Amino acid sequence: MIPQETLAFKESRRFILDNWGAPYKFAVNVHSKPFSEAPDSVIGALKRMQWAGQTSVAITNDAMDAYAQLPDYSEMARCATLTEDFADFNELLSIGYMEEDKISYHDDGEDTLGPTVATLSLGSPALMTFKMKKAYAGKEKKALQLTIFHGDLVVMHGTRIHQAYLHEVVPKGKRRFALTCRKIVLENIEDDDIRAEAVQNSMLPEVSQLWDYPKAEDGEGRETTAHSSKRAADESQSTTSRAAKRCKTTA
Repeated sequence: MIPQETLAFKESRRFILDNWGAPYKFAVNVHSKPFSEAPDSVIGALKRMQWAGQTSVAITNDAMDAYAQLPDYSEMARCATLTEDFADFNELLSIGYMEEDKISYHDDGEDTLGPTVATLSLGSPALMTFKMKKAYAGKEKKALQLTIFHGDLVVMHGTRIHQAYLHEVVPKGKRRFALTCRKIVLENIEDDDIRAEAVQNSMLPEVSQLWDYPKAEDGEGRETTAHSSKRAADESQSTTSRAAKRCKTTA
């Protein structure tokens, strides 16, 4: 358990921390255990978040391609940080929150991290809030709020979201666990021994079929390009319709 005074975030109080795989510094240095020593449930959670990350990136690519084919969006440029490829996760941080505990606004924009971060929420519901940084908005302005329930997955893709936005998650119950996966760029670890240990710790063991994911019966789990194209076209038509109504009302 990590007491409040050792954490950088002032609102933090008591946390139960475990880190698996490659080393990741979270407010304090937490010893990272190899995935080979992790319970099957931890590997199962990582596999589920790996699937969520892959699926999210694939859907994003399909949607971007679909929008690019529409006249109203032909000049839309893809953000350079919104990479088309998914990099497999090699680290998992689990945090147990007690009642009224939270971590204040922060970003996951360390230069040692890959472009995708995925979180699995377990236990009590929580409120996740994003706000734009002052450097981009002139003031910190809330941009998005979403309620996260037990079993929900949140995927953030593209380092731009961490450059421009801060986020916090406030639990709304007695106990919540957050399992977060990241890609640690091992090439950025300067110490040869630490890097070699990180490579070894990141190797995933085999797990029973109970914890493997996705299972054959789950299917692909993502939209086809045709579905993305239809959705993009529908949204474009809806936007045009709303604009026409506004013009008619103004006239």
